[in-house]
Amino acid sequence: MAYLLSGDYERARTFYEQLPLSKDDLLVVGGKIMVDALTEPDRARKELWRLKKELDGPQMDQALNQLTLCHALLGNKEEALELLAQGIEARLLMTVYTQIGPVLKPLRSEPRFQELRQRVLGETSPTETPRRKYQKALLSTEEIDQYKLR
Repeated sequence: MAYLLSGDYERARTFYEQLPLSKDDLLVVGGKIMVDALTEPDRARKELWRLKKELDGPQMDQALNQLTLCHALLGNKEEALELLAQGIEARLLMTVYTQIGPVLKPLRSEPRFQELRQRVLGETSPTETPRRKYQKALLSTEEIDQYKLR
C-alpha cells in the first residue's frame, strides 16, 4: 500500500504480483485493481467483478474491504460509502480500520461517512484532540538539550 500511496505504481504492481500467494488470492487481485484504479481506471472497472463475485463467499470481509478501497480510488464515492455501510451492517472488523486508512481520506468529509463513523465509533470523533492535562513541559529546554545527539 505504501508504494501505491507514494505514487510508485510500478513497484506497487510488482509487490502484489510477487506476493507468495495464488494469483487468485483477494489480496493480489484487489491490490492489482487498486493499482489499475490509479493508472488504468477503465481496466480497473472491468476487473471489479473479480472482487464482487466473492461478496457471497467465505472471504466476504476481505472482498468488501478491497472493493471499498477500489471504488474510493476510482472516485466512486457513493459506491464506496454503500459498501462501507454493508460492512457495518455485517459487523465486519474492517469497518473500524476504514476510519483511519489513508485511501478513504477523501470520503471523510462526506456527511454519509460521518454518519457511518458514528455508527462504528459512537459520538466521539477520533480526530478530536483531548485537552492536555499538563500545560507546562516536564523538562526545561536546557534539560532537553542535554539529551540531544551531538
